[in-house]
Amino acid sequence: MIAGAVKYFRFTIDYILYDLSYVNLVMLSATIPDYSGGEKRGKTGGGAASFGINDDVTIRASDPENRQILDHLFGKPTVIKRT
Repeated sequence: MIAGAVKYFRFTIDYILYDLSYVNLVMLSATIPDYSGGEKRGKTGGGAASFGINDDVTIRASDPENRQILDHLFGKPTVIKRT
């Protein structure tokens, strides 16, 4: 993270270590564009749908076919049967 800020923003290491807060460093690092070389977007291994953190995916919550994806994203509540 520090090396990325030094290279992209041309900050000195002393500035990052002593003058920049960790929260600001994280937010600045999130704006650095990433490079995915050689990979083709939209191809997943195994046939199952998998989404990365930087994928632009729109999920329609009203579509019943997306129920499993929504349950996975938001965590399906566990039902405990009391005896």
